[in-house]
Amino acid sequence: MISTASEQIKSAARICGFDCVGIAASATPPFPGILRDWLAAGHHAGMRWMERRVKEREDPFVFVPGSQSLICVALNCYSSEPTPFPIAQYARNVDYHLLFREKLAALVKSIKDILPECLPITCCDTSPVLERAYAERAGIGWIGKSSQLISRNFGTWLLLGEVLINRELITDQPHPNMCGLCDRCMRACPTGAIEQEYVVDCRRCLSYCTIEHRGSLPESITGSMRGHLFGCDDCLQACPFNKFARETIEPRFKAGNHLSALAGLPTMDESTFEQLFCKTPFMRAGLAGMKRNFAAAMVL
Repeated sequence: MISTASEQIKSAARICGFDCVGIAASATPPFPGILRDWLAAGHHAGMRWMERRVKEREDPFVFVPGSQSLICVALNCYSSEPTPFPIAQYARNVDYHLLFREKLAALVKSIKDILPECLPITCCDTSPVLERAYAERAGIGWIGKSSQLISRNFGTWLLLGEVLINRELITDQPHPNMCGLCDRCMRACPTGAIEQEYVVDCRRCLSYCTIEHRGSLPESITGSMRGHLFGCDDCLQACPFNKFARETIEPRFKAGNHLSALAGLPTMDESTFEQLFCKTPFMRAGLAGMKRNFAAAMVL
């Protein structure tokens, strides 16, 4: 019964549009202590919310008492289409959280049909789950030296989500780390934010600085901003496993027509910004943040 349910859930995840699916047990937290060390070093920069619910981040069983399995899913966001401005791959169209919300809801419905008495809890980015660690455990990929997930089938372009359930399922084998001696991602970082293997200092990360950071940008960052209007894919693009990258089949990851409107950022008002970008990742930085980024990134 457990084996049958596991296979049925995986099949349902693919029907719901997920590119990858794997199952991990939630019993033993991966990498104990690493999160606390990272926080203690101040590498989370201004993301003070990460200091809360640490025990839940370290152990899904604390987050969802009674959880036994994590169904880990992933969407491929890669598109080779050019964009009028330099934007991170995942941010070229609608906010991916909206896509996950839709697809995870459909998956939960299927899970309840397969296991009527289970209590599924969905997660995507904002929940206290170490997504990449469990995706590695579920066999979807492995954590590279950039701390990003790498897939043998999709390269570095997977976005992650999970469903926690209070039922035991057949788990997948953890994916082996295949980075070897390669350090291209570390060398590609324009600010040296990957200070050592698997450790990223967000205070120097252009993705953090252009999206999460509030206020003016540090002078140490602005010199590296050219070509980075929102986010930074430099460490991701450098990975040799991107030779396996494939075009996304999700049309809402393709570059949207709204991107051309970014040219008007310097004089744009709040109402226009919200009208144009209300369902996009740009709302995370806000108009003030996007204007700040534009002024630094578009210097000729």
